[in-house]
Amino acid sequence: MSTQEALMVNTSPPAPSIENHRLAGRLRAVCWRFILILILTLTGCSPVEGDSIAERDVGVAVGEHWAGLLEIEDSLERTAAIAQFMTTLGAADAAAIGEILTTRYRRHRSIDDLILWNAWSRLDPEAAMARALVVGSPMAESLRADVILEWASSDPHAALAAVGTKEPAVRRALVRGWYESGVPGLSEFVIGSDPSRAGQQLLANYAEELGADKGAQGVADWVDSMRDRTDLEPVIITHVHRKGVMAMASADVEAAIAYCDLHCDEPYGDSMRSRLADRLGLLGLGERAVRWLEGAVDANQVDRGRSARLAFRAWLRADRDDALGWADEALAKYGDQSWFLPLARMAISVHTRREPESALDWMGVFTDAQDREDALIRIVRRWLELDEKAAELWLETSPLSREARAKASTPQSIRGGSRTPRPASDPTP
Repeated sequence: MSTQEALMVNTSPPAPSIENHRLAGRLRAVCWRFILILILTLTGCSPVEGDSIAERDVGVAVGEHWAGLLEIEDSLERTAAIAQFMTTLGAADAAAIGEILTTRYRRHRSIDDLILWNAWSRLDPEAAMARALVVGSPMAESLRADVILEWASSDPHAALAAVGTKEPAVRRALVRGWYESGVPGLSEFVIGSDPSRAGQQLLANYAEELGADKGAQGVADWVDSMRDRTDLEPVIITHVHRKGVMAMASADVEAAIAYCDLHCDEPYGDSMRSRLADRLGLLGLGERAVRWLEGAVDANQVDRGRSARLAFRAWLRADRDDALGWADEALAKYGDQSWFLPLARMAISVHTRREPESALDWMGVFTDAQDREDALIRIVRRWLELDEKAAELWLETSPLSREARAKASTPQSIRGGSRTPRPASDPTP
């Protein structure tokens, strides 16, 4: 079955969380336009379109007009007036905006300042970036990203030359702006970057933009096109696969799973499965990921186990009782299978914190005697904190050696320190 056929068969409407994720990505890409329209709408104004420029007193300097706007006491009304005023400005006013920000910048991220920065970025991005590079503010990187987003939307090559890709927020904004500009060359730029962390982020940013625009199939086509390229280092192609399947998950969970089932055990599929499991967990779909991996009987078992652990951790955080209930039932089915052990260790840890005696039922998953002994020592230490008498009774007839019993009886908790009873709080790792 081809990639496209698999995606068509397994594609389902995106879950609400996935759709929200995609929507959030697109809203961020047009956040300034959204803010402007929202402000104007709330205050009964109309956003400016085309040649419909709101009139202003041309005899009043921009700085003087700005000073008057700051006298408006109501914050929403003032911000709306500033936003409306920005729509009346043209390229000839860019220097005046820059002067306001340079001489009167208040060093906090008020929405008024941000609207000014956006206007300056649109009218003279080069000058705005020159200032943003030296702004002494905790929000400096964010400001630079805002400028780059506007600049790259019209001239990505100039934006790239001006600021590079050192800062994460700037990298993300550069890719988003370049993608929106439609200027060719973005794909080759990101795959031509070095395979460092920065280069990987560029790949991820591009894959996410592609997924939001063209869906999972668009990302799959891009990833597939890299597989036979002899001009690329294998590590780059591997990173493309990893970032691609994560972006597919943001667009369509079932399509991403289908793609992984086809390609995760191929030469370039290293860590694809675990990356997908982690992404599903971040999207609130830990249970879906666990049940997918439960059925992945033909997968690489080491990778399956690593992925299952990530998925199970996410499920525990979302619904601890349901996750533990599934694990307790799964113990009888998979307790002797290697992929289940990483997940089992996590379940044992949770049981140990909540009800130590129940963790004893899980000791059969350990094939290594030392692993089993270490787990029992941790269980007994916690048990002694919660019910010392019951723990000591069990310890008397336990399979632990004399030395191990002495370790277990050492007055310390699982994390060290004195043996002070503590409530069985949320044990989710």
